[in-house]
Amino acid sequence: MRTCRPGYARGLLSLVVLLLLAACGGGGGGGGSSPPPPDMVAPITAASPGGGTFGSAQNVTLTANEPATIYYSLDGANPNVGAPNTFSGSSPISGIQMTAGAGVLKFFGIDGAGNREAVKSQTYIIDLVSPTISLTTAAPGPIGLLATATVNWQATRLAATLSRWGGMEQSVAGRSWRRGQ
Repeated sequence: MRTCRPGYARGLLSLVVLLLLAACGGGGGGGGSSPPPPDMVAPITAASPGGGTFGSAQNVTLTANEPATIYYSLDGANPNVGAPNTFSGSSPISGIQMTAGAGVLKFFGIDGAGNREAVKSQTYIIDLVSPTISLTTAAPGPIGLLATATVNWQATRLAATLSRWGGMEQSVAGRSWRRGQ
């Protein structure tokens, strides 16, 4: 029976381990690269235009900052994967119609690694009817540079207005405005 010296067996074992590591792309100095770290970050989605008050219907686009599936709802309820109120598609999703009235768009994204973003919400108020404004006092005649004139009006509904007189502008909410104030 043949016996080996203890140092020889250890050296042979180390050589075999190094050869295996090099062949599999691992280990120090083997020339292989490490696999990338796992993706642990959820996508970030955004709506464009963002919510607000508009005088016309809006086409909204949902976009994620990385490849992702975006889920959204238009009924004010939170979207859920597979729920009947939920629509989905790959980022970007365009052509989401926000029409007359108030609407709430809720959405979130899930990337390829399964990272899920928290639900986001945007509220759109589409007001297609302009208020009617009428004077409740007689319109003032010509006035001098340092003179003041009071004009009162009423609107068919609560509205903010922008008055423009002689190049001056003042935004008011249904109250009197005096030139020079």
